[in-house]
Amino acid sequence: MRENTLSLIDRKDEAAFKIATDTESLWFCIQEYSEGGYDYNLYHEDYSEYDSGIIEDEDLSMSEAALEALKECGIDISDIQKRISFADYDEIVDASYKKWEERVKLAKKGCFMSTTTHLKVRGLRLPSSTSTTPTFDTV
Repeated sequence: MRENTLSLIDRKDEAAFKIATDTESLWFCIQEYSEGGYDYNLYHEDYSEYDSGIIEDEDLSMSEAALEALKECGIDISDIQKRISFADYDEIVDASYKKWEERVKLAKKGCFMSTTTHLKVRGLRLPSSTSTTPTFDTV
């Protein structure tokens, strides 16, 4: 009998995998949480943060906690076994940290990337939901 692929992470204290969704690929990292339960991070393919949180139920296995976290993030988990590929946890965490450092450098220069694809620059206001034209503030 073939073992459930996701259950392989139950033997570890941390795990990472890539998930193919209908619109993009996402990176998912999960680790045991020091106070019981699991800490997880979900990243866009470019390693920018998508979502993160803690699953406090320490009675869950890591694979059960991963599925619960993905559901909380709004990820469709039907057929998940066919849409994941395992990755190196440390590589994903390192790449996400580098992405965070890039954002900090941009912020120090007066601009930064929001969690969407918009570029924010000091003095520029993005359009509101009723306006389609950005405006510049005078400094």
